[in-house]
Amino acid sequence: MNGLANGAYGILEEGAVNGLQAGLDNGLANGLVNSDNSQINWQNIGAENWEKYRKQLIKFNQPIINDTLFTSAVTVSALTNQYIGGVVMTDGRVYLIPSNATSARIYDPYKDTLITPTGTFGGSAAFVGGCLLKDGRVFLSPANSTSARIYDPLSDTVFTTTNTFSATANSFIGCILLPDGRVFLTPNSAGSPQIYNPFTDTVVTAGGSYPSGTGVFGGTVLLPNGRVFLVPFNSTSARIYDPITDTAIQPSGTYAGTSAFAGGVLLPNGKVFIVPRSSTSARIYDYVSDTLTTPTGVYPGANAFAGGVLMTDWRVFLVPINNATARIYDTIRDTVFTPTASFGVGSNKYDRGTLLKDGRVLVYSRGGPGFNMRIYGNPNYNVNLNLSLSSYYNKY
Repeated sequence: MNGLANGAYGILEEGAVNGLQAGLDNGLANGLVNSDNSQINWQNIGAENWEKYRKQLIKFNQPIINDTLFTSAVTVSALTNQYIGGVVMTDGRVYLIPSNATSARIYDPYKDTLITPTGTFGGSAAFVGGCLLKDGRVFLSPANSTSARIYDPLSDTVFTTTNTFSATANSFIGCILLPDGRVFLTPNSAGSPQIYNPFTDTVVTAGGSYPSGTGVFGGTVLLPNGRVFLVPFNSTSARIYDPITDTAIQPSGTYAGTSAFAGGVLLPNGKVFIVPRSSTSARIYDYVSDTLTTPTGVYPGANAFAGGVLMTDWRVFLVPINNATARIYDTIRDTVFTPTASFGVGSNKYDRGTLLKDGRVLVYSRGGPGFNMRIYGNPNYNVNLNLSLSSYYNKY
């Protein structure tokens, strides 16, 4: 089984013939992946840990069974645009980030239950996205708020950070946990990223030069080398931030701008699939060769998708924010599939998602009538929850 998994991974890496043979040879020579070498802990990320995650990912070999969509029986909110993004907690439940809402929600995808935890928030797009801190608390990334919030699921309490973040309207669009435990906040209109240190409750401005304007970036991806790839939204260029040297570079590639892309997905080969929003084509960035390519596939444009989820067969599920249907990009065959199920007609419906430990894909509702949480596929796999908890995939 591991030889087959390595063979398929070889196709992804090297092409059909040579990749399959190299992968099979490697799998047969090494047998099953050594359990000591493949154990992962979501708290340990970065260059020295990526190989362990990669070994977990290349063992994925189960396709989603049945093109089915489950609609939750519980209503997140009767109002639209109330929650933007979610954070998977250590017990597998998802904390929905309150943006226009004044209270959060916690959704249990295995019991299909929804609760309102402690905490009152400011509304008016106060927060967008969040990430899981190394101590298991949830960091809420400020957008129109000048302070962040941290939710503790053990004590059901909310902490307000002491230091002030950028006062610019819609300053940040989500965040990502760095390998050292600090939080990188992605600039939307703030001009520069900021970095929050949860150990000292302090904020600093990250080094490097970044594009000015509003809606500059549309998400982040933690690269295998521990650096952060910033996905361009209105910007025509990406950035890569190095937390070790506190510097940023502009990688190769020109993007369309004008809300072209929103979010990215780290693939098992270390490349980044860049999710098309208003663009009618996706992109794939290779940080090793510093190259940007356009994979096969035509997408709807018109603010169609917001983020993606890596599935158990290495395909990428594109979350529909304004589009009525999702898309699934096949990284092995370089093809695009349209699932049959409808996510409903409307705007700002869903935003980002996660891979559940049973192999299904959960997409996060932003609220609104008929736009309850949705789960794609049937249970088909025993996914290591550490994958979904790690900041490779648990981010905005």
